[in-house]
Amino acid sequence: MSKKRTAESDLNHENWANEEEPEEPGRFMAASEEQMSQRRVIRAVRRNPNKTNASESLFSNFKGMLETS
Repeated sequence: MSKKRTAESDLNHENWANEEEPEEPGRFMAASEEQMSQRRVIRAVRRNPNKTNASESLFSNFKGMLETS
């Protein structure tokens, strides 16, 4: 199940100009060391790593601005 918040109200042609009720800001609570030790840390992985030549420019093969004859 998703942990994302859902919309509390629908925005439509009838209520688009209505003022919203102000929300009270919540308090920040840092997680304890115990909670942090239980969390799973995931590293981002590149989908298509280019290991041939890292110093080569990404746009070295781009020829879109050259005149064609």
